[in-house]
Amino acid sequence: MAYRPDPDLEFLGNCKSEELADLVQLLTYDPKDDKKRLTESLTSNGKYKRYYPDHSKYWKAIAEEIQCYGGNSIVNLVRRKGVLYKEILCDVCDKMKVKYKKTDSTKIIEITLFEKVITKEISELSENELKKIAKGLDIQVDNIPAGAIAPAVVGGLHLLLSTSVPVATNIIVDIFGAVIARQVVNSSIGALIGGTLAGRALGVAAGPIGWAISGGWLLADIASPATRVTIPAVLQIIYLRSLYEQRTQEVQIS
Repeated sequence: MAYRPDPDLEFLGNCKSEELADLVQLLTYDPKDDKKRLTESLTSNGKYKRYYPDHSKYWKAIAEEIQCYGGNSIVNLVRRKGVLYKEILCDVCDKMKVKYKKTDSTKIIEITLFEKVITKEISELSENELKKIAKGLDIQVDNIPAGAIAPAVVGGLHLLLSTSVPVATNIIVDIFGAVIARQVVNSSIGALIGGTLAGRALGVAAGPIGWAISGGWLLADIASPATRVTIPAVLQIIYLRSLYEQRTQEVQIS
């Protein structure tokens, strides 16, 4: 089964090997028990065997694996190909009950999904954690009733993400990047969001992958073997795309 040319995954060819490492690990091993996935085929790929761990040299094999997880295995055998990334992204949004328009660009749908993930996390925080985020967003909450802080924070974050795609891209990189950089187990997401938006790199529990695994997204009713891969993989791709776009913006400015 070969890689289907996909404009939404071509950017992976411009990612560094170290940036692709988490995605490769997710596609091949189950983070819950660190055992190789029964359904994975990447490790038997000739280019994987030849170039691992120089992941950038076999990025098409990585993209192919993502496409295969995105389609039902039986259907894949019949049509002998996986599905394009945008279809996988929309399927993840459906599973996570994210409202989106199929006519929107892939990037806009990704931002919408990212906001849903962050909003869910915010809704489960304590008052003190919410105040940390509010400070990072420059939202004055001293005179706001406790029950109104969360909506104020969500509204502030929504406003920032809606400002422009470049602004949303930078926020995604800040939040996901700080998490991945620190990997502080069982820390508070409040410290992360409040810290990164204030320009301080503070860490939380786990990165895009961890949020999907431990943050309540992979419930029993949606946790098929494929979904256990596609949800965190899509979140990781959102981060990688934003990282690539941010780097491209910086080059253009310079």
